[in-house]
Amino acid sequence: MNIYGIDYDFIELLEMKILQGRSFSRSMADTGSYIINETAAHSLNRENPIGTKLALWGKEGPIVGVVKDFHFKSLNSKISPTVLYLRPTYLNTLLIKLTDAPIFRGLNFIENRLRIFAKEVPLKYSTINERLSDRLLDIRKWATLAGCIGAGACCSHVLVCWVWPRMSQSEKQKKLASEKPMEQPYGISSALFWAIFSG
Repeated sequence: MNIYGIDYDFIELLEMKILQGRSFSRSMADTGSYIINETAAHSLNRENPIGTKLALWGKEGPIVGVVKDFHFKSLNSKISPTVLYLRPTYLNTLLIKLTDAPIFRGLNFIENRLRIFAKEVPLKYSTINERLSDRLLDIRKWATLAGCIGAGACCSHVLVCWVWPRMSQSEKQKKLASEKPMEQPYGISSALFWAIFSG
């Protein structure tokens, strides 16, 4: 189970869909409440888990909302049961949604405000689009590798099932005698593998 501490407005900022119940609210004293994803709700075997007591680290509180399943890790990772709870006093990442104004204006504003509170802390940032592009690139590389392996398997299948049975016995013996042991048993050269994964 994944457990994440978040702040107020996290769910609204990322436009996560509330399927049952509600989001965290400053007016509802939700510091001891929990929101779970739909996978976690299914694991509880309840059609409506709202109000069900959940205990984490010895602290028991009610489930106040269920959100639609979302990817928090890699896009090709299986979505696990997830619990969100309020932890506004100890967070290490700031998520900001910018308007249609140029990004550099927003970054300048943020950096100026950061210097007021922590002059020595550098501003490190990335956009969601950049993170998604990096992860999609990894997926494309694995897909290319799988395609190469699949093509090699198809070629081997054609040789074994179509070409090999049509060869005479003497041709087969000559072929076997002339072949050298394969250095690349999986049909993909190290050069090709390096080209795929070096970008």
